[in-house]
Amino acid sequence: MSTDIPGQAVVDIMGGTFGGGSDCTGCSIATTQDESLPVFYPETTILSFFSSSSGNKILVPRAIVFLGVRKYLDEQTGSNLFTKGNCGSPGLPKKDLLTTLVSDNQLQFYQHSLVGVASCCNACAHDPTHNKHDSCSGGSGAMSPIEDVFTWYGAFNPSAYDPFIRPIMKKVITRIGVAAWGAGVWFGDTQQYFLIVLAGTSLIPGLILDYYFYSSYCERKYEACAMYDHDKCLQCWTDANPRCGTVSLSDVLLKFTNVKDISDALDRTQHVSPQEQIFDHV
Repeated sequence: MSTDIPGQAVVDIMGGTFGGGSDCTGCSIATTQDESLPVFYPETTILSFFSSSSGNKILVPRAIVFLGVRKYLDEQTGSNLFTKGNCGSPGLPKKDLLTTLVSDNQLQFYQHSLVGVASCCNACAHDPTHNKHDSCSGGSGAMSPIEDVFTWYGAFNPSAYDPFIRPIMKKVITRIGVAAWGAGVWFGDTQQYFLIVLAGTSLIPGLILDYYFYSSYCERKYEACAMYDHDKCLQCWTDANPRCGTVSLSDVLLKFTNVKDISDALDRTQHVSPQEQIFDHV
């Protein structure tokens, strides 16, 4: 995710505000993703100047779309291996700025975007549980993780927006770039939220999903290791208590031929205990 891809909308794993808990949107790098991302997309911070909320926060209940924005600084990825534990490092100005343009209604946009999407929040519960599959609270307002299929679908479905915006959105956003949405510091399950993202994206014709995972996330470091098969997961998850199943992401994808297959698999995830791996039950 360090390089802008034409047509891609990069996803900000957002809470109730764009820029997270930072006192100043886009002013600093943190160990969490939402606080760090606006630094690399400074055009998105302008909205905070017009916010009436305390601390000029950009309050967003579910989703916000910034069409035509580009990454201006290097060294922003989803991994913290080379950034001293932070979600990126304030690097030099990018030498390979995206220059692809699209036009509509005499308007021109760079063909790249940033979309902030809130998920529901296991960490917000009175007694927070990691990887709880059947219920959650706060955030997007969903009552269970699988309801976030509609949160995701609504954020990227052009029909959900003003008629003037719809044709522009279809031209600017042709693919989605995301890593571990829903499964960061809000304690969602990485495997379950991958299926949620896959289902929501599959409902929008022609949209391509670019899903990234790393051996060391900047939030909940080892969660992506569970996307591998058992042996590779153990090699990746060097913590004392690895959660490794037997079925990998590649194995799961081979089982799906249509959206209904994904939907049926998601329905089964609600009955899996937090200690078990979702993919083993798909």
